[in-house]
Amino acid sequence: HRAREARLAGERSSVAPRAEINASWDRVVRSGIDPEQSPSSELLQVEEIEHRRHSTVLGEVMPLLRAGLASIADAAQQIMVVTDVEGRVLWRQGNSGVLHRAHDICLEEGAAWAEEATGTNAIGTALAARAPIQVHSAEHFIRALHNWTCAAAPVRDPRDGRLVGIVDISGPASTFHP
Repeated sequence: HRAREARLAGERSSVAPRAEINASWDRVVRSGIDPEQSPSSELLQVEEIEHRRHSTVLGEVMPLLRAGLASIADAAQQIMVVTDVEGRVLWRQGNSGVLHRAHDICLEEGAAWAEEATGTNAIGTALAARAPIQVHSAEHFIRALHNWTCAAAPVRDPRDGRLVGIVDISGPASTFHP
């Protein structure tokens, strides 16, 4: 929390953020995101979401993700979120209470979660870095996300290594387990 506040004030902090978070904050500050904004997104139309779902190989692995990861997320009071390569949410599933809370921060189907849209967050930062990451509480750039914790990883097509999307587990920060 102190590292983020110092960064926003243009000061150095005695507590440095992790390198991945610091790099994300650099990108987000340059993009002009307001840390006090509410997470919002112009949602894709239902037809566009369906088109994207049918245009990606992620649809082929969704039954496995639903059977495994989504059920674990649900039991842990989390949700599973799957996005395309632009960070647009195509699927989400898990704990019903958390799904309801996710709506309040625009973590819903069709929403944009790339860093350029929503600041430092596991989906957007995993996309930007092309690497798995966990973002917890005040590591999120937008203050309204500080009550959340999330972990995301890029998904690659095994045939050619091409990035096809992101799989994320998100939930209340109180459910955080290191």
